[in-house]
Amino acid sequence: MSRVRPDQLRRQLAKAPPSGSYYVHGSQPVLRDEAVAMLLDAALDPAMRDFNLDIISAQQVDPDALEAACATLPMMAERRVVVLRDVEAWKRKTKAKQPAVAYLERPAPETVLVMVQGSDDAPDAELANRCTTIDCGDLAGPALDAWLDARLQKAGVTLAPDAREHLLRATGADLGLLAAETEKLSGLGGAETLTLETVGALVGVRHGETVDDWRDAVLRDDVPAALAALPRVLDQTGVSGVKLVTTLGS
Repeated sequence: MSRVRPDQLRRQLAKAPPSGSYYVHGSQPVLRDEAVAMLLDAALDPAMRDFNLDIISAQQVDPDALEAACATLPMMAERRVVVLRDVEAWKRKTKAKQPAVAYLERPAPETVLVMVQGSDDAPDAELANRCTTIDCGDLAGPALDAWLDARLQKAGVTLAPDAREHLLRATGADLGLLAAETEKLSGLGGAETLTLETVGALVGVRHGETVDDWRDAVLRDDVPAALAALPRVLDQTGVSGVKLVTTLGS
């Protein structure tokens, strides 16, 4: 089966609705949630979603219940969706997943099965090899930029270039934090471009006081700037002396 990233999945779904089975995995919960949402939006009419969507957990599902959910015909729609979460639980209970493996050999044509692995372990090959896998791992470089730009556009937020760079630095490019801060910025309303000062005030980290700013000051031997930023950097959530030392080697 094929392997795609969320951005590739979005392009595929713009051309055709989902079909068959999908295995969503990777270290980024935000991307996993977005991938599932994309599949649901592309597969189901909102008016009929309640009748054609089952969300179940591999930790609790009875084998017969999974088979029944996948075999149920859609109601007044072309397809139905079964979202099976927590499939990592089957790594400890290999017998429990055998009905799912058997189903994947002969899937129902009207059902889209979406299996979601909540851990960042390697995907379960016995399941993933029979599905289209969606890799929701870390983003960096152009992929991160594209994701953030799409998120900002969807939220109706326009940032000045230095404000956008500061947002990335202030959040450490953490996708969960970026999503949360983008939501906060969207609450400001209006169509004007947000400045560096506005973003710094809302995020709670001013320009020159991010972990990356401190690291850059140290690496360019700007001792006064590094010393001035250090107390404010250490006050930030999740920042410690050990973390700062670690950044110097990255």
